[in-house]
Amino acid sequence: NVFMLAWPYGYPKIMSSYQFDRDDQGPPSDVNGHTTAIYQNGQAEGCQKGWVCEHRWPAIAAMVEFRNKTQGFDINSWQSNGANRIAFGRGKQGFVAFNRQIELWQTKLQSQLPQGRYCNLLTPDCKDIVEVDGNGHLNIALPAHSALAIVADEP
Repeated sequence: NVFMLAWPYGYPKIMSSYQFDRDDQGPPSDVNGHTTAIYQNGQAEGCQKGWVCEHRWPAIAAMVEFRNKTQGFDINSWQSNGANRIAFGRGKQGFVAFNRQIELWQTKLQSQLPQGRYCNLLTPDCKDIVEVDGNGHLNIALPAHSALAIVADEP
């Protein structure tokens, strides 16, 4: 989902689903077989009762923001190690990196972003700050199976 929302192609759809243990199992339902609602009493209580609610995950919301802020900017600064690690920019507006390996990825990447301090949108409460130097370089230490997404404040 993070890559889909970072890549400027098509019209992404975020689908939510439900948990199941058998291949013939239907959605969460009450004793009468009626599908239970996700929203009950004005709250998304169903998200804790069998519904997965991917659309409510913080990373999805952050990447919708990333996609909106980078709309219209082309791909640039493509970088890859050829083995499940990629990074790319969206013009001078955004930058993402993906580490799908089992080790920490420590590296220096090139971006087109202006110099400054950026919040990794994929970390809670902006706990991960990324600094971009005057040449567009950023040093990252990206944990295994994680991603980084940063955007400039103004296009």
